[in-house]
Amino acid sequence: MGGRDETEEIVCFEIVSSEIPALKRLGQSWNYEGLNVLFGDRRIKHLVADGRASIMNHAAKYDVIEADALFPFSAFSGNLYSVEFFALVKKRLKPGGLAVTWAPTTRVLQTFVKIFPHVLFISEASLLMGSEDPISFDGSLMSERLLSPFSRAYYEKAGIDVDLFADFFVRCRPHLISNDYDRSRLKDINTDLYPRDEYLVSPKQ
Repeated sequence: MGGRDETEEIVCFEIVSSEIPALKRLGQSWNYEGLNVLFGDRRIKHLVADGRASIMNHAAKYDVIEADALFPFSAFSGNLYSVEFFALVKKRLKPGGLAVTWAPTTRVLQTFVKIFPHVLFISEASLLMGSEDPISFDGSLMSERLLSPFSRAYYEKAGIDVDLFADFFVRCRPHLISNDYDRSRLKDINTDLYPRDEYLVSPKQ
């Protein structure tokens, strides 16, 4: 998230309190520049807290809210793949803001589309972006920005092949779903009280 020079502030909620000091020590012992940059970036505010509870209990709004990818069958993962969570995220976005999440299952995709009027889905990366407003996608512009001196240096410190991703953005063809899509047909979804993916429930059950 820190790969753009224009980004001014990033708030990172980490629910496991021991994770941050452990990663700091790991970065020092391995001399891994990616971790050192993560914790040396003054734009990033690390908070030990439950992310969902934090955005629920505070009225702050964001340009982008991204939920870290969890396997859909992990314990309590349903809390980040439910209609209630996606509705909460939508409520906390600024005008034109984006929600970003992984789409590990068709059910997660349908749950996300159920909530957001405008959705961009990059199937090659199982990546979802949702908004109250139409989403535009310009792969060439994204590639150009990724190859800027700041972004290249930022990501290469973490060992990321910037050229590979820049080429991917040019080649990928995302699916766009607008607010005129009939969402009444979306019945097989995840809810807080019935996180079907987490329970490994088949679509017919």
